[in-house]
Amino acid sequence: MILVLANSRDLPARRLVETWRAHDARLLTLADLSRAGWRHYLGEVGPEIAIACGELIPAASINGVITRIPWVTPEDLLHVVDGDRHYVAAEISAFLLAWLSQLTCPVINRPTTNGLMGAPHAAEGWMAIAARAGLRLPWTRRVFPAPPEPAWPLEAITVSVLGDRCFGNVDPALADQACRLAAAANVELLAVTFSHAAAGATFLGAQLWPDVSLPELAAALLARFVRAAGRAAANVAEAAA
Repeated sequence: MILVLANSRDLPARRLVETWRAHDARLLTLADLSRAGWRHYLGEVGPEIAIACGELIPAASINGVITRIPWVTPEDLLHVVDGDRHYVAAEISAFLLAWLSQLTCPVINRPTTNGLMGAPHAAEGWMAIAARAGLRLPWTRRVFPAPPEPAWPLEAITVSVLGDRCFGNVDPALADQACRLAAAANVELLAVTFSHAAAGATFLGAQLWPDVSLPELAAALLARFVRAAGRAAANVAEAAA
């Protein structure tokens, strides 16, 4: 089973789950986190249970998780009584951080103390990481109050990174830069935007929500989970032998 942790309005996530229906993919929304039945143990062993689509799911049956929620906010919890939303948002965020961190299956992207997706950087944060990774940066000047962000040029192009693979029609040098940026940010899944597709393009920005429903990227993600599940099954069989 594969879980996609996402907002119910996340259309690429919903399309991905539908594409992977034959592989028992489920959309895990914040409404599921408000349902009774979850079981998670800290410092002891117990029957870990999750809930997705309203169904109880043993954690041992989960082969992978894709996380597309950086943190839980009160605005995400319209099903909760208004006065309780800030408290519940903090509690669900803390629970997800603990639960996702303890899963032994692949979690993309794995959470850190920075957020549930590992690297919820603002634009300036991504520029700093890109500089350390050796990407070419545009000249920028910050004034306060900040003016509206300028629109990206029409020839701007966004590629997706999964591990050491880049998906998108760009010069190989840009593909290598995108992979270096993901490695520097310590994330496995990333979308990177350049000013154009040719060598020498400047880095414009990055974000953690690539369109996972794109066929080539979706196939690579599925292969990532299938390989991991195969290795886990082999390890269990070897231990039992």
